[in-house]
Amino acid sequence: MSKRIICTLLFCAILCALASCGSQEPTSVSDTDTVSTAAVTAQTEALDEYGRALIPSSLPAGLDLGGEAVRILYREPVGDLSGLIYEEFNIAESTGDIVEDAIYIRNRETEDELNVRLELIPESQGNINDTLKNSVLSGENAYDIAAIHAYYGPAIAADGFMYNLAEVENLDLANKCWVGDFIEQMTIRDSLYLAVGHLSLSATDRVYATFFNKTLASDYIKDDLYDIVNDGKWTLEKFGSYVSDVYSDINGDSARDPGDLYGWAVPTASVPFDVFTPAMGISVTTDDADGVPQLSIGSERMFSAYSALYDLIYNNSGVLTGEFSIASINDMRLKFAQSQSVFLIEMLDVTNELRDMDDDYGVLPVFKYDEAQSGYYTTAQDAYSVFGITSTCRNTAAAGAVLQLLNEKSYASVTPAYFGIALKTKYSRDNADSQMYDIILDGRIFNFGNVYSGSLDGVGNMIRSQLAAKKENIASYYESQQASVQKLLNELIGKYDSIGK
Repeated sequence: MSKRIICTLLFCAILCALASCGSQEPTSVSDTDTVSTAAVTAQTEALDEYGRALIPSSLPAGLDLGGEAVRILYREPVGDLSGLIYEEFNIAESTGDIVEDAIYIRNRETEDELNVRLELIPESQGNINDTLKNSVLSGENAYDIAAIHAYYGPAIAADGFMYNLAEVENLDLANKCWVGDFIEQMTIRDSLYLAVGHLSLSATDRVYATFFNKTLASDYIKDDLYDIVNDGKWTLEKFGSYVSDVYSDINGDSARDPGDLYGWAVPTASVPFDVFTPAMGISVTTDDADGVPQLSIGSERMFSAYSALYDLIYNNSGVLTGEFSIASINDMRLKFAQSQSVFLIEMLDVTNELRDMDDDYGVLPVFKYDEAQSGYYTTAQDAYSVFGITSTCRNTAAAGAVLQLLNEKSYASVTPAYFGIALKTKYSRDNADSQMYDIILDGRIFNFGNVYSGSLDGVGNMIRSQLAAKKENIASYYESQQASVQKLLNELIGKYDSIGK
């Protein structure tokens, strides 16, 4: 039996599995601008079976790479909070897992359609940067494509170890299978060395959202939360008001302690707090007229948003605060799963831990700063994968074709398979939680200063670090760091100018 027939049969099995993942009844939502926009889109665009825009391939018809091998260096998945949940690449055979089977089929179809061999080369998360650099510097040229850690990896692009993607044949970065905001933010003077698309499952799995316990919400909150989101009223202040109304001494010891029910159980200033910078509409850097990033995080908006966040976390009776530790993160996740908190702000990967939760849960975007803010924003926790073509790639046109097709096929099958797991039902535009996922992903933004936070003394994590230190005022800390961060940014831009020449 040919690989193509096997892939076709497996794909049919995946679709059947998605259709039977659950029987959750759709929840109605109000006729909002979001829904109206979706309806207009449905009338003007060809849609796939999930109600999403059908993306045509950008590759030339009949492109044949002649059996060439394209070598992809990637991170081995690890199971902690700084790593990956799903294996993004190397699924050797069908496993019965919906997402893994979708990845397996995607790889086999890419090989068949392009007549190419994918050589998938794993490396540990801690060694991948050095492995790539040593290969380039030694002249070994062992890799064509690299999938590297979003926090630690970008520095090697600035050091000249990646090829300018804007000059790669067969790579269409305007295609919707790529994350356009990341492409725009990381392009400096028409040069781009790293990209993110649907191939980066971790850039979806690690997106921040707000989960809520539907049973508890019906007991303590009078409003329909889906309507609140769609009406543009899901704000920091509104969230705080809901949270403050929730508390119950469920362990009966007459003391307010971790054994009770709260509105929001939060590990103080944990990794999920990094979402508040983009969610509040705060940009670490902003491009000038020449498209060069300039430091902009030290704004009055950031200072006032920080003050409101501090008040929410430390002065709201409905908030249970933990400590900044992995154990605390896991503990707060568990409290939500055990129905001891109404809300949980976390990465989408938490759905792996909520599959056996007794109460139904729903998903919402992270709250915005105020109603005047134009939209709901989020980002991916910075352990996702970013992709580049190495500066010593043997055949950039072949590497470009492979990256393009893998992303197109990931959009078509892997992403909806993932949401079939996350939602516990088939992804559908008619499902209220599916609509919330659309809003969340549509608001997924990236920022040059955030992506390069590791090279800029952690400036993108400033809100998290200062909340962890329980500092009520962030302005003085920023002022003490501004000059050194600006110097680091100037040096970084200088590196880009140098490799661009």
